[in-house]
Amino acid sequence: MSKYGINIRTVASVRLNKSDTSEMVNQLLFGDMVEIINQELNSRWLYIRKLSDNSVGYVIFKTILPIDNIDFNNYKIPIETTCSPISIVYPTKIIENFPLHNSPVILSIGTSLHNYNKTTSTFFVGEQEYYINPKDVNINNTSLTINKICESVLNTPYLWAGRSVMGFDCSGFVQCIYQVLGLTIRRSSRIMEDKKIFDDISSIDDAQIGDIVLFVNKIKNRPSHCGIYLGNNQVIHCSGFVHISRIDNIGIRDEYMEKDPFCFIYKILRPKQKDNLLFNF
Repeated sequence: MSKYGINIRTVASVRLNKSDTSEMVNQLLFGDMVEIINQELNSRWLYIRKLSDNSVGYVIFKTILPIDNIDFNNYKIPIETTCSPISIVYPTKIIENFPLHNSPVILSIGTSLHNYNKTTSTFFVGEQEYYINPKDVNINNTSLTINKICESVLNTPYLWAGRSVMGFDCSGFVQCIYQVLGLTIRRSSRIMEDKKIFDDISSIDDAQIGDIVLFVNKIKNRPSHCGIYLGNNQVIHCSGFVHISRIDNIGIRDEYMEKDPFCFIYKILRPKQKDNLLFNF
């Protein structure tokens, strides 16, 4: 059994247990790299670790294309991702023994593009080469702002453990936007507090566009929600759907969130590599 693999579906559900009805704990986007930790005999489930954020769970084996250790070296986590809410990529050749790879694929924003060639605007997954419109690739659109990227997915519905334009949860939304910016961050609002990646900001008065705002659940007294600061006392986040709320030093201030127990600010985080990210703030 290969030790590594790559997701070949637009979006694949990662489950807590080996069951289609088990809780979804994450999603894989097309091109996401995984370590195959275990596959039991005669089981259609793989236990995997997503390499970009170390999250684990079960996926159906048909979603993963195994790759050997030699090929794995060609699949480092790329900085190139899709930056449009939806992109369609087209195969450039016919592979007789793998018809799955011979059809166009719909990609969600934040999808990794392995071995992207800027001259031809192509990338590889397995044996197949795909063409993508250059306008849909982040490194070709550095005049975009983080505000425009965030606002391109406004009204996307909330989906527990979601991280695609078909449905985000709060941390999946933040992780997706930062993936487009060129920075891989962890998956949940509780483990975003990574001192190697982020600096703490003292108050909303000192916040800058692009900072991550963590909110505390007053019932459990721990971070349980997050969003991205857009400036002018506004934060964009996914609660019910992706939307923009007013914010002050206490927390979120709008009618939609006023009765929510996690609308109080816990911490504000700024990426240490902010000046090296792809887009303007």
